[in-house]
Amino acid sequence: GDHPMEFLPKQITLKDGSVATLRKPEMTDAEGLLDYLQTICGETDFMMRTKEEAESMTVEGERKWLSSIAESEYTVVCEWNGEIVGNASLMFSRAFRKSHIATVGIGVKKKCWHLGIGTALMTELLAEAERRPNFSHVELEYIEGNDRASALYQRFGFRTVAEHPNALRRSDGTLCSLFYMQKEIGRE
Repeated sequence: GDHPMEFLPKQITLKDGSVATLRKPEMTDAEGLLDYLQTICGETDFMMRTKEEAESMTVEGERKWLSSIAESEYTVVCEWNGEIVGNASLMFSRAFRKSHIATVGIGVKKKCWHLGIGTALMTELLAEAERRPNFSHVELEYIEGNDRASALYQRFGFRTVAEHPNALRRSDGTLCSLFYMQKEIGRE
């Protein structure tokens, strides 16, 4: 399109009138990212890690991740009142057979739900995917029952393409499905 490219960092005004910043993560964010991850994994049953698994993660591990991501993903954090309350990643493969697909992952702390952060993060990731000429499709997955996430993804034009039954075990021991969604991009 003829819109000027918008690059990070950028300020976004949330639905409650407060302002948050979308930016690239830095090494100094290791503690904040760890707190964010441990918080979101304890707030719902819709994350891949359990609360206990997240609690065993370390700042050192987060630093390691931060220093490794440049090659395989594009990551954005949302900072609000000095705290990381959301993050989103576009993950990609160098393997030829998978190089046309970018995989999206998004999370937001519960206290900031309904403020527009997920929407802002998704908008940013899709804009980045569009800027990269090799991507033709964006994919993501969500855990059965996560209707909030699935509604957000549908608003952005993702459609469910597959269900993997009994893919995951919930904290209470029951099994549930993992749903895969896909969106075609670069076809303006």
